[in-house]
Amino acid sequence: MAAPQFQAPVAKSRPATVTTAAALQILLFVLSVVGVTLTLTYGSDVTEAMRANLESQGAAPDIVNSMSAGNDPVSLAFNIAPGLAVLILAFFVLRGSNGARITTWVISGLMLLCSIGGFGLMALIGSSDVDGVDFAAATEAGLAAVPSWYNAFSTISLVISVLAYLLVIILLALPASNEYFRKDRAPQQIVLPGDHN
Repeated sequence: MAAPQFQAPVAKSRPATVTTAAALQILLFVLSVVGVTLTLTYGSDVTEAMRANLESQGAAPDIVNSMSAGNDPVSLAFNIAPGLAVLILAFFVLRGSNGARITTWVISGLMLLCSIGGFGLMALIGSSDVDGVDFAAATEAGLAAVPSWYNAFSTISLVISVLAYLLVIILLALPASNEYFRKDRAPQQIVLPGDHN
């Protein structure tokens, strides 16, 4: 008597929603790498221009010294870590890991809030006047120290990041994605020789 044969489970086809979400995660990583590279290239120019403007306004030394180029190790790690995390998660999402999907939701939600906060911070810094210090003028001086495309890229990158994080969250929550990440709990089918039912 022949031994029973176990029918291999049929692999689930990956829906376009999951593939698109992973592609957006990869895009977010690329944007973070470009952003860090530009910070290393132009960050010190922006900072020096802002400090010079603040000093010319007679700002207190602690305010002047608070201006940072953002290219210290902690700042760079903070900027690249989320992008690296979503890149790694993208590959596990493509493989159907529900844990990676949940982690992606958490990180994407946090980064979405941070990105939206970035818009608020830009508006606040660009219009604030504290203790006789015109931060709007200092910001304009900093932006004038770099090519115009740098500023355009920063704004466009921030907009793309907000949309991308939001889309990743939505795409991974759609029904097609849910089915892909759902674990099949049905018992494995056993097919005996000669059984054609």
